[in-house]
Amino acid sequence: MAGSTSGRCRVCTANDQETLIEQLAEQVWEWRRERDFPHWAEAGEFWQAKFREHALLFVNAARG
Repeated sequence: MAGSTSGRCRVCTANDQETLIEQLAEQVWEWRRERDFPHWAEAGEFWQAKFREHALLFVNAARG
């Protein structure tokens, strides 16, 4: 997984869940961003909140 260190999963080893969620949400937004979509910082609270929710769901599912 991107962002892993020493072959260990970043999701599994993160101590700061809020930062992990924020970084995952931003990465997914940037990967999915299309031509006219703004960058994460200008995405607006609605979209940032939605992407954070999805990132949290992913983390919780990955951690089992």
